[in-house]
Amino acid sequence: MTRKVRRKSVKPVMLAVVMGTMAIGFAVHSTIEDSVSSATIASVALQSPNAAGVRQHLSKTNFTQSFEYGSRALRQDDAKAALIALENARRLRPKIPKVHVNLGFVYLALAQPAAARSSFLKSIELNPNQSDAHYGLAESADKLGNFDEALGAMRTYLRLTDSRAPHRSRAESAVEEWQLRQDNMNGGKVAASVQTRSQEGLGSAHRPLDSLWTQELIDLDGTAAKLAGFAGRSILLNVWATWCGPCRAELPELQRLSERAEKDGLVVIGLAVDEDRHFVREYLAEVGVTFPNFIDRSGGMVRELLGVTVYPQTLVISANGHIRQRIAGARNWDDPAVLPYLTEVNATAIQIPKLAR
Repeated sequence: MTRKVRRKSVKPVMLAVVMGTMAIGFAVHSTIEDSVSSATIASVALQSPNAAGVRQHLSKTNFTQSFEYGSRALRQDDAKAALIALENARRLRPKIPKVHVNLGFVYLALAQPAAARSSFLKSIELNPNQSDAHYGLAESADKLGNFDEALGAMRTYLRLTDSRAPHRSRAESAVEEWQLRQDNMNGGKVAASVQTRSQEGLGSAHRPLDSLWTQELIDLDGTAAKLAGFAGRSILLNVWATWCGPCRAELPELQRLSERAEKDGLVVIGLAVDEDRHFVREYLAEVGVTFPNFIDRSGGMVRELLGVTVYPQTLVISANGHIRQRIAGARNWDDPAVLPYLTEVNATAIQIPKLAR
């Protein structure tokens, strides 16, 4: 019987975020537009009875003062005043991840989940390990009805935090609730479908993905490529994108896994769905990823052959080309239990236990 999971609202998390220390992440190539236009700020913030006073107060403030004023206003439930102050802080220092996180929670408080989502994505772009941004992204996606994104983002939050995180139990409840909701939307067939695909590959036919080895891709240099050279080896195929925060967050762990797995005959391969191979190559070089990566510009292989619509998604593929397991969302690839599970794929057709978040 389906159990209904009740979660508390996002407000307690907002308070924890704005009272925390400010984290400054590394900057990467900007692919997301500024989170909110000046017109949006005016249409919302100027409705605050304190708007004129707030703007006058901020006219001579520096970044730290604006950030602290906005954080204090958010703690005091004055989201409109917080919006003016934090947008001023963003204008002064646009590459501080925490500013975008707090702006995201401001927009959630103002019941504007789309604007909140943009702010959280910007924070993740600046620092993929900003855990509270993933939490906020999950809440925004939930309000927008995007349960796939909500699940992926909240799983990433769980992966980036430990058991002492104050909101971990709430996040675990959210993941359970969204998974149950998603299962119900699919007529309760999701679990069975995953199990079938894990053991038999795509579709009901007991056959390997023969065309996996002949699909046309391009490598990072722009040269036409195929996966034929990896036939006969167990593969961990990670489907990702540079614009996907959870995807970027797990790449360093996948790199470390690829180094450990080489002696066991398991190869880690990345398959990006980006169009700009130059940026993909530069980004991978910047974060130190050296395992093989290819690009599926058209998305034909990703969507049509592999059936992937949620990112990141990692496919465990046996040496004969069968998909043994689909793993949606970012996972903890540094877990020492991962490699023993994966090396079983080449020898058996049993269901692999679900990896820990």
